[in-house]
Amino acid sequence: MVVASRFMSNPFELFGLEPTYAMDLKALDAAYFELQRQYHPDKSTQTTHNDHDSALLSSDINAAYQTLKNPVSRAAALLEIIGIPIPGADGESISNDTALLDIFEFQETISLCETSEQAHDIKEELDELLGEEQHAFSEHFDRGDTEALSEIYIKLSYMAKLRKQIDEVEQLFFKRNPLLH
Repeated sequence: MVVASRFMSNPFELFGLEPTYAMDLKALDAAYFELQRQYHPDKSTQTTHNDHDSALLSSDINAAYQTLKNPVSRAAALLEIIGIPIPGADGESISNDTALLDIFEFQETISLCETSEQAHDIKEELDELLGEEQHAFSEHFDRGDTEALSEIYIKLSYMAKLRKQIDEVEQLFFKRNPLLH
């Protein structure tokens, strides 16, 4: 039995979930743990799978789970499912000047951040904007309005990178003065 990555073109299918952006993460967690209980090579109760197939399937389950847990990779999976090329895969960048200016402004603000309080404020603002873009992606996807999805995906991916960047800055402040936290 060859299980390869047949589900990775639609990770929702592996978990028996409807392809949607605003998904029930508790349902995903429950499906993940049930599948791992069934197919993980160390825990598998399935006698029809050999260790190699169980390891491959367990790996697919992990990869699909990580894809769906992450808002940006979940958006990319949905774009693939509906046949929209993943923006940025061919080196594309944002074509929306306003969004690009917002991103540059955040990058500059992050680079000028001098205190953990400033980092925290930037993080909160960025989280709010990320939430707005995630909501917009979900709304457009659910309505079948695919025209805006690529642009929203690009914003999401840039904002996720900025979020990671501010987390790193915050960690630096924490390392410098762990007693403040």
